[in-house]
Amino acid sequence: MANRSTSRRRTGTTVSRRQFGATAGIAVIGTGILGMALLDKPRGTLATVGQPVSMGDPANPTMGYFVRPQSGKHPGVVSWRSGDTMTEADRDEARELAAKGYAVLVIDRSSGDARSVPNDARVATWWLKHQQVNMKAGIGTPKWALNRLEPVRRV
Repeated sequence: MANRSTSRRRTGTTVSRRQFGATAGIAVIGTGILGMALLDKPRGTLATVGQPVSMGDPANPTMGYFVRPQSGKHPGVVSWRSGDTMTEADRDEARELAAKGYAVLVIDRSSGDARSVPNDARVATWWLKHQQVNMKAGIGTPKWALNRLEPVRRV
């Protein structure tokens, strides 16, 4: 409710709820479009190739999925699947990292035995060393690779 002091301050015409909503909506859309324009442009992505692989002892192999850029030698990344079985989401994450310039091996461990983890990591690292991997850059984890792409900034 307006009292005398506030009604004296008002000048011009009144704005209906519909006009106010339309104006606010246009402002929100305009801000969103401006924000999208100011975002960093995506870096160039590399074409990748991927394939299922079998490593280690033929009697009890360690299975995995290997994806890398189509040409050249790149730093290696060893990763594990996120759930009970390897899903397309696990492969997509590996493809995204490979498109940024890494040779990614996702290990699909069939056993949940924690004692086999060091052996699986050793087999995966050995296997990855014998692929097109830049050993001068090294082999690391997905977090290591992302930190190399965007170094952590200390505040």
